[in-house]
Order: sequence, then C-alpha cells, then structure tokens
Amino acid sequence: STNNVIDWLNHYNYPFIRVNENCTIQIDQILIRDNVFDFQLKISSPYYPKPITLQKNEIDYYWYRRGAFILQAPMIMESKDIFNEYINSLNKYLWNENLKINDFFHKYFNDIPHIGSYTENKEINKIYNLYKAQKEGLKVPESLIIKDKSLLIKFLQKKKKCVLKGIDRNGINLSKNINVGNFSKILKLDSIHDIPENFNYSLVQEYIDKKMDIRIFYINKRIISTAIFSQNDPKTTIDFRDYNEERPNRIVP
Repeated sequence: STNNVIDWLNHYNYPFIRVNENCTIQIDQILIRDNVFDFQLKISSPYYPKPITLQKNEIDYYWYRRGAFILQAPMIMESKDIFNEYINSLNKYLWNENLKINDFFHKYFNDIPHIGSYTENKEINKIYNLYKAQKEGLKVPESLIIKDKSLLIKFLQKKKKCVLKGIDRNGINLSKNINVGNFSKILKLDSIHDIPENFNYSLVQEYIDKKMDIRIFYINKRIISTAIFSQNDPKTTIDFRDYNEERPNRIVP
C-alpha cells in the first residue's frame, strides 16, 4: 500500500522522502534560540544514491505508516577490562538520552499536518478498545483474557468455538529474515489437549461468522470505509491478514 501511495505522489510530481527502518538518520543539530526553533537531519537510505540533508522548514506533511524513527548515534566501545561494567552503564545512559530525542521527533511530527502517528500506534490496546467500544454502546464479542486451562475449557463448553488472538498486534522476530505472525486461530475443545494447565495471558473471543471485513479510515473529518470480502476463502476466513497471494480477496471500493 505504501508503494501505491508513492505512485500517486510521483504522478502528481509531489516531492517526498521515504524513510524505512533500513534507513539511518543523523541529527546535524537542533537549534533553540529566542523565537527560533530549527533542526537539520541527514538521512541515508538504500533508495537514494547519497545521504539527504533535510531542514525543518522543508517538511510540510508527515505520513506514518509503521515502524520507528531510528536515530544513529555514537556509543562508547565496549572494553574487556575492569571498566567494562562502567562503560555498559554509560552506554545505557547514552541510549536513554537518544531515546528522548527520538521521542521529541515523534511528538513534533504530531504537531504538523500528518496522517498516522507513532505514539498513537504504539498506544493502541485491544483490551482498552473493547472497553471503550462497549462503553459507547457498541456490541463486542464476548472476550476473555485468561491464563488457566480450566477457564478456557469452561469458555469453550459454553461457546463451542472461539478465536485465539494476540493481545498485541506484533509477531515474533526470530531472526533478521524470519518473522512469525500472530494470526487469529480457531480453538475447539478437541484441539486443546496438549495445552498446559497454566500459560501466558491469552485473549480468546467467541467466534462470529462474518459477512466481510471492514476497514474504516477517518481523514479530514471524512469517514472512508473499505469492504474486504475474505469470508469465502478458507485461508482468510479467520484472519484476512493471512493473505492469499494467488487469489487476493476482493476489496471494495
């Protein structure tokens, strides 16, 4: 989807800089003086033949898709002598200093015209979303956050079929090139024999047959909805994110 948006930016000849997590960003300076606030960034990216220097006044808009602002900063080299413990402590201190600079930029980009937000994305919480939806009068699936097999059995005896979901949205990065997704999965009584009596907190919800997936965007006081017809494909019936690359789901509009 990012590439599709970039195609339109190119179509309209609108200048942009794409920053991915494989880019490095250095801060040349942040200047605060009287009524002046300015900064200059240097961005190195595989998309560009040489580093790009970017001034604050050159940034008109900001679109956050996903990922993080990765700041390249010098650290003290580790040592194998008796001072190594102190050097590690200093590096931890410097790392925390740099995190505050990262945090500033995420907050700053929220203050200019933008779509998406790192801070808001980081704060998304499924449990809180269910609480807020219920509080506003919306119907939500019966949900349970548990760590005991006995409670899971009772829930399945009541609902017969439920969906296991990740409490967070992220998968597991096993290595640089291997990532395991946390797609939603069906649970039934006959499928939980090997589950231990106690496990990490898990989110289970009653299973509801869907007519379609709906994704809703709220932009410039407009509500734009998209229907994803994922219900008829066994691969995407439970979770449309488990994409069928050979036969993609129909999306309207």
